[in-house]
Amino acid sequence: MPDRAFISTELDRRIAVAQRARDAGQMDARAANRALMPWAAAEAWLVGHRGDAISPRDGQTPAGELCPLDATIGELTRARDTLARQIDEEGKHDRMPRYIGLRDAVRRLALMQLLREGYRQKPAAPVPMPRNALPSSQPSLLADMFGPDGKPLPIERNAA
Repeated sequence: MPDRAFISTELDRRIAVAQRARDAGQMDARAANRALMPWAAAEAWLVGHRGDAISPRDGQTPAGELCPLDATIGELTRARDTLARQIDEEGKHDRMPRYIGLRDAVRRLALMQLLREGYRQKPAAPVPMPRNALPSSQPSLLADMFGPDGKPLPIERNAA
C-alpha cells in the first residue's frame, strides 16, 4: 500500500490534538472544527477525489466549501513559518520532515491558486496586424519555370 499523503497524515495528527484539547476542556467543538477546516480543505485541494478538490474523507464536500484557497494557504504558511522558527531557534531538527511536507504543500497550493487565477482572467483581445507588417509579395522564380498548364517550360541554352 502506498504511503499516505503528508497532508492527510498532518490532518490526522491535528484532529487527534484537537480531540485531546476538547476532552481536556481547553477547546470547544466549534473552535476545534474551525481550526481544522483549512487543513481539511488543504487535503481536499491536494489529495481530493477525481482531481476536482473533493474531500477524500467524505467523497462529496468540495474544498472551497471547507475553506477558501487563499485562507488555506495562509494557515499552512503560518504553520510552516512557526515550524521553521522552532527548528531554527530551539534546534528541533526532528521536525524537519514536517517542515518539508508543509513547504511542499504550500508551494503546490500557491501554484494551484496561480493557475486558477490565470484561467479566470479574460483572454487578451486580438491585436490587429498592420498592413505593412508583412513584406510585399515578390514574384516567385519557381512560378516562372512552369507554364499555365503546369508543365515545365523549356530552358533556352543561352539562358543557362
